[in-house]
Amino acid sequence: MKRLSVVGLAVALALAWTCGGCGKKKEKEEPQTRSISVLGLSEIKLAPDMLTVSIGVDTLDKDPLKSQAENDKAVKTILALAKQLGIAPEDVETGCVSLRQKETPDARGVPFLEGYAASTTVTIVLRDLTKYNLLVTGSLKAGANRVGNLSFGCSREQEKRREARLAAITAAKQKAEDLAGQLGQKLGKPTSIEERAEALPVQANTLAYLSEDSPDQGTTIAAGRMVIRCGVAVTFELKD
Repeated sequence: MKRLSVVGLAVALALAWTCGGCGKKKEKEEPQTRSISVLGLSEIKLAPDMLTVSIGVDTLDKDPLKSQAENDKAVKTILALAKQLGIAPEDVETGCVSLRQKETPDARGVPFLEGYAASTTVTIVLRDLTKYNLLVTGSLKAGANRVGNLSFGCSREQEKRREARLAAITAAKQKAEDLAGQLGQKLGKPTSIEERAEALPVQANTLAYLSEDSPDQGTTIAAGRMVIRCGVAVTFELKD
């Protein structure tokens, strides 16, 4: 009898749970949000007004003291020239300073000491491009024998980058409005914004010379143009 009572109780509970579930209403499903995603692009070109250049001095002598002294003399002259040209101290930096033995193999392949090589590189930021010739010519006369790693820049880069970013957002909104309008839809609020920016500074590994009759008097380098590109991906809600 006890076993039958337990079975009966289980059946009763199962029926009660089933009936209770029958009385519940299905939860109302929320309508799926419709959206449109677009990518707005912008591009701004501007003329560089800054130039970074590396000037190197390499000296060689059997006597390490003489090699270093000759190197120091040339570097000091270059630093004085930079000051004379009105280049700010914070725009002049020395680096890659070294003094080492230089060995060269003879006809039998046996290395012999050729001398002691001293080397120094001076990196200078020019904010007046017309002074480039004066800087390079004066440095070569002082004893420099390496000029390179030219890199152009613009003092207004951050300002122009912001301008490019805002233009990209405007382009994204216009594109979304055009696409949605063709489908009889209107734009709602933006649900996501992602910036995609890329700056392409003009760089030159070697000197770029202009002809003698170049309109850019006072310099023999062609700065070209800096291009700042910006992209903004935006997702908008769609409304009828």
